[in-house]
Amino acid sequence: MDFKDELRPLISLEAAKWIKYLRVDEEYSFRGIAEECAIKWDKGWGTNQILGEDLCAVAIEVLGDDP
Repeated sequence: MDFKDELRPLISLEAAKWIKYLRVDEEYSFRGIAEECAIKWDKGWGTNQILGEDLCAVAIEVLGDDP
């Protein structure tokens, strides 16, 4: 299952920077990323690990970073 197409419209440059900050600087897990984004954007996906991975992948795309 892949959520990237659904997530792309949600992730602006600012959101991508925030996701990267959570993952790299704060060492959040993929589940933690999913949960923080769900809270921030009022989404009901909770701590879905695959969604968290896809959030990070889309953030990398937006930032133009290497995976």
